Amino acid sequence: MADTSTCTTRSCGTVTPGIVDKCPTCGGRVQTSRRIRMLGWASIACGLFLIGLMGYITSAMYPTLANPGAPIGGDRWTGTAEQARMALNLFYLVIGFGVLAAAAGVWMVVTGRRHIAITIVTLLTAGVLIFQTWETTAALKNSQRAEEPRRIVQPPPMAPVNLGAPAPDKPQ
Repeated sequence: MADTSTCTTRSCGTVTPGIVDKCPTCGGRVQTSRRIRMLGWASIACGLFLIGLMGYITSAMYPTLANPGAPIGGDRWTGTAEQARMALNLFYLVIGFGVLAAAAGVWMVVTGRRHIAITIVTLLTAGVLIFQTWETTAALKNSQRAEEPRRIVQPPPMAPVNLGAPAPDKPQ
Protein backbone atom coordinates (compact mmCIF):
# COMPACT_ATOMS: atom_id res chain seq x y z
CA MET A 1 0.00 0.00 0.00
CA ALA A 2 1.37 3.38 -0.98
CA ASP A 3 1.66 5.96 1.75
CA THR A 4 -0.74 8.86 1.67
CA SER A 5 -1.04 11.95 3.82
CA THR A 6 -4.44 13.01 5.11
CA CYS A 7 -5.20 16.54 6.28
CA THR A 8 -6.47 16.59 9.87
CA THR A 9 -8.47 19.81 9.44
CA ARG A 10 -12.19 19.03 9.69
CA SER A 11 -13.21 21.28 6.83
CA CYS A 12 -10.49 20.01 4.46
CA GLY A 13 -9.62 16.30 4.81
CA THR A 14 -7.58 16.27 1.60
CA VAL A 15 -5.73 13.04 0.85
CA THR A 16 -2.38 13.58 -0.85
CA PRO A 17 -0.28 10.76 -2.35
CA GLY A 18 3.11 10.37 -0.66
CA ILE A 19 4.38 11.89 2.54
CA VAL A 20 4.05 15.66 2.89
CA ASP A 21 4.57 18.01 5.84
CA LYS A 22 1.57 20.29 5.29
CA CYS A 23 -1.70 20.03 3.44
CA PRO A 24 -1.28 21.47 -0.08
CA THR A 25 -4.89 22.73 -0.02
CA CYS A 26 -5.21 24.49 3.36
CA GLY A 27 -1.71 24.31 4.90
CA GLY A 28 -3.01 22.29 7.88
CA ARG A 29 -1.39 19.40 9.71
CA VAL A 30 -1.37 15.98 8.03
CA GLN A 31 -1.05 12.39 9.20
CA THR A 32 0.42 9.64 7.11
CA SER A 33 -1.50 6.46 6.40
CA ARG A 34 1.32 4.50 8.06
CA ARG A 35 0.82 6.38 11.34
CA ILE A 36 -2.95 5.96 11.18
CA ARG A 37 -2.51 2.22 10.61
CA MET A 38 -0.22 1.99 13.65
CA LEU A 39 -2.85 3.81 15.72
CA GLY A 40 -5.41 1.39 14.30
CA TRP A 41 -3.45 -1.61 15.56
CA ALA A 42 -3.18 0.03 18.98
CA SER A 43 -6.94 0.65 18.96
CA ILE A 44 -7.59 -2.99 18.05
CA ALA A 45 -5.32 -4.16 20.89
CA CYS A 46 -7.03 -1.89 23.44
CA GLY A 47 -10.49 -2.91 22.22
CA LEU A 48 -9.70 -6.62 22.42
CA PHE A 49 -8.21 -6.12 25.89
CA LEU A 50 -11.41 -4.42 27.10
CA ILE A 51 -13.61 -7.06 25.49
CA GLY A 52 -11.59 -9.93 26.96
CA LEU A 53 -11.13 -8.53 30.46
CA MET A 54 -14.67 -7.24 30.93
CA GLY A 55 -16.12 -10.33 29.26
CA TYR A 56 -14.35 -12.50 31.80
CA ILE A 57 -15.41 -10.30 34.73
CA THR A 58 -19.00 -10.21 33.49
CA SER A 59 -19.19 -13.96 33.01
CA ALA A 60 -17.69 -14.55 36.46
CA MET A 61 -20.02 -12.12 38.23
CA TYR A 62 -23.20 -12.66 36.23
CA PRO A 63 -24.65 -15.47 38.38
CA THR A 64 -24.41 -13.41 41.57
CA LEU A 65 -25.59 -10.19 39.92
CA ALA A 66 -28.54 -11.95 38.27
CA ASN A 67 -29.69 -13.36 41.63
CA PRO A 68 -29.06 -10.64 44.25
CA GLY A 69 -29.17 -11.86 47.81
CA ALA A 70 -28.94 -15.55 46.89
CA PRO A 71 -25.71 -17.37 47.77
CA ILE A 72 -24.17 -18.75 44.59
CA GLY A 73 -20.90 -20.65 44.81
CA GLY A 74 -20.12 -19.10 48.18
CA ASP A 75 -20.62 -15.54 46.86
CA ARG A 76 -23.61 -13.28 47.30
CA TRP A 77 -24.53 -9.85 45.95
CA THR A 78 -25.51 -7.81 48.98
CA GLY A 79 -26.86 -4.85 47.05
CA THR A 80 -30.30 -4.39 45.57
CA ALA A 81 -31.55 -5.81 42.27
CA GLU A 82 -31.43 -2.29 40.81
CA GLN A 83 -27.77 -1.90 41.76
CA ALA A 84 -26.97 -5.29 40.22
CA ARG A 85 -28.68 -4.20 36.99
CA MET A 86 -26.70 -0.96 37.00
CA ALA A 87 -23.43 -2.87 37.48
CA LEU A 88 -24.25 -5.23 34.60
CA ASN A 89 -25.18 -2.29 32.37
CA LEU A 90 -21.83 -0.71 33.19
CA PHE A 91 -20.03 -3.94 32.27
CA TYR A 92 -21.96 -4.16 28.98
CA LEU A 93 -21.08 -0.54 28.16
CA VAL A 94 -17.37 -1.20 28.67
CA ILE A 95 -17.60 -4.25 26.41
CA GLY A 96 -19.45 -2.15 23.80
CA PHE A 97 -16.78 0.53 24.04
CA GLY A 98 -14.16 -2.16 23.40
CA VAL A 99 -16.08 -3.36 20.35
CA LEU A 100 -16.21 0.21 19.00
CA ALA A 101 -12.47 0.67 19.62
CA ALA A 102 -11.69 -2.57 17.79
CA ALA A 103 -14.02 -1.64 14.89
CA ALA A 104 -12.42 1.80 14.60
CA GLY A 105 -9.00 0.14 14.60
CA VAL A 106 -10.00 -2.28 11.84
CA TRP A 107 -11.28 0.64 9.76
CA MET A 108 -8.01 2.55 10.26
CA VAL A 109 -5.84 -0.47 9.40
CA VAL A 110 -7.82 -1.31 6.26
CA THR A 111 -8.23 2.21 4.87
CA GLY A 112 -5.33 4.13 6.40
CA ARG A 113 -7.80 6.89 7.31
CA ARG A 114 -10.01 7.79 10.24
CA HIS A 115 -13.79 7.79 9.94
CA ILE A 116 -15.52 10.76 11.56
CA ALA A 117 -18.78 8.87 12.22
CA ILE A 118 -16.96 6.10 14.12
CA THR A 119 -15.06 8.73 16.12
CA ILE A 120 -18.28 10.58 17.04
CA VAL A 121 -20.09 7.38 18.06
CA THR A 122 -17.07 6.32 20.15
CA LEU A 123 -16.93 9.69 21.92
CA LEU A 124 -20.68 9.60 22.61
CA THR A 125 -20.33 6.09 24.01
CA ALA A 126 -17.46 7.28 26.21
CA GLY A 127 -19.73 10.06 27.53
CA VAL A 128 -22.51 7.58 28.31
CA LEU A 129 -19.95 5.28 29.95
CA ILE A 130 -18.68 8.09 32.19
CA PHE A 131 -22.24 9.04 33.16
CA GLN A 132 -23.21 5.42 33.89
CA THR A 133 -20.05 4.97 35.99
CA TRP A 134 -20.94 8.06 38.01
CA GLU A 135 -24.54 6.89 38.51
CA THR A 136 -23.52 3.36 39.54
CA THR A 137 -20.88 4.62 41.94
CA ALA A 138 -23.33 7.05 43.52
CA ALA A 139 -25.96 4.32 43.93
CA LEU A 140 -23.47 1.96 45.56
CA LYS A 141 -22.17 4.67 47.91
CA ASN A 142 -25.70 5.63 48.96
CA SER A 143 -26.53 2.03 49.84
CA GLN A 144 -23.39 1.74 51.95
CA ARG A 145 -24.36 4.87 53.86
CA ALA A 146 -27.84 3.49 54.50
CA GLU A 147 -26.43 0.21 55.84
CA GLU A 148 -23.97 1.82 58.27
CA PRO A 149 -25.29 2.01 61.81
CA ARG A 150 -25.79 5.54 62.98
CA ARG A 151 -23.57 6.53 65.83
CA ILE A 152 -24.71 9.22 68.22
CA VAL A 153 -21.83 11.41 69.20
CA GLN A 154 -22.03 12.50 72.82
CA PRO A 155 -20.54 15.88 73.70
CA PRO A 156 -17.73 15.80 76.27
CA PRO A 157 -18.86 16.22 79.88
CA MET A 158 -18.83 19.77 81.10
CA ALA A 159 -17.75 21.02 84.49
CA PRO A 160 -20.68 21.88 86.76
CA VAL A 161 -21.67 25.51 86.71
CA ASN A 162 -22.64 27.22 89.95
CA LEU A 163 -24.92 30.08 88.97
CA GLY A 164 -26.27 31.27 92.35
CA ALA A 165 -23.36 31.09 94.75
CA PRO A 166 -20.14 33.07 94.52
CA ALA A 167 -17.06 31.23 93.30
CA PRO A 168 -15.09 29.74 96.23
CA ASP A 169 -11.65 30.82 95.06
CA LYS A 170 -12.55 34.51 94.62
CA PRO A 171 -12.61 36.81 97.68
CA GLN A 172 -15.82 38.62 98.35
